[in-house]
Amino acid sequence: MRIRRLSTVPGSSWRLAAGEMHLWEIDLGTCGAVEETLSRSELERARKFHCERDRARFVTTRAAIREILAAYVGVESSALPLAVSDAGKPCLATAPIDSPNLTFNLSHSGDWAVLGISRNAEVGVDLEIGAQVLDRTSMLAALTPRELDVASALDDVALHAAFRVAWTRKEACLKAAGIGFAIDPSEVEAGLEPVPGIVELPNAAMSCSGRRPLSVHILTLPRSRVGTVSLARVGTPITTMRTFQFTMSRYHNRPPRHTINPSNKLGAFKCVESLQS
Repeated sequence: MRIRRLSTVPGSSWRLAAGEMHLWEIDLGTCGAVEETLSRSELERARKFHCERDRARFVTTRAAIREILAAYVGVESSALPLAVSDAGKPCLATAPIDSPNLTFNLSHSGDWAVLGISRNAEVGVDLEIGAQVLDRTSMLAALTPRELDVASALDDVALHAAFRVAWTRKEACLKAAGIGFAIDPSEVEAGLEPVPGIVELPNAAMSCSGRRPLSVHILTLPRSRVGTVSLARVGTPITTMRTFQFTMSRYHNRPPRHTINPSNKLGAFKCVESLQS
């Protein structure tokens, strides 16, 4: 998979082709987001945070999700019909006319969040910032027998890096399937190398959700400024992946309610790299 860097976002980038995913890196350190774009329920959730930093991160995350998805859907961010599925996964309450079958998933860690977007297939994404050092026993307990064979040849430093890859792949895969950690991660064969792959969810995993066994295609970014990031897509391979940056602070001087013109992406919207098979 080759990497092609882009300085700006062309209008065509908003049209998701078959097998394509977009990943948005959201800087949660740029607080001061416009709360007027949030729904009443989101504002009520924000008020329940006792820690101001956590509240600001939540508001920034929700506002960023609305700004980004609204640009794909073609509506004002405040009017975006966000909902939660029966499995507890965020989704669009109604299918947008301009972007039918749009799917997305969010993960956050520390001052960063990532939003994965695709269409026609469920997706999952997971972000881990490598600040926490786990003991070897805890890491090995989350691996399958085949992954353990690979891990046995690694020292603690190499194992920690490989484990972050495996863990983000497992979590992204289970989020895409919509079952979360209903099963033990040691039952999910995701691999420790950051290369594209396929995860075959076992029968036991899918019986938890009443669904048939399925294949999930996974991809771990070869490099990311925000940490270890893995993406997953149910059914079809991720053939193209574009990474964008979003900084809420660039919207502070804009009107609180606005519609972004998809053909003129400036300011907070910037494509930093494009990966294609």
